[in-house]
Amino acid sequence: MTDAPPTSPSPHPTAPPTALTVREITEDDLDGWGRAYSKGNFVPYRTASLERRRGVFEPGRWLGA
Repeated sequence: MTDAPPTSPSPHPTAPPTALTVREITEDDLDGWGRAYSKGNFVPYRTASLERRRGVFEPGRWLGA
């Protein structure tokens, strides 16, 4: 057994959590939102889904962070 000082498990300190901003998705955001949604759900992004999304989009009812 040694008297070595305790060390951090990581050489880099953890960054404090950042705040998220939640806002309404606009029609201009649909493509970026769809890409992020696809990536987050591990499904391929298809440009054809953008037109489907535009068909059901209701301003003020979709939120993103």
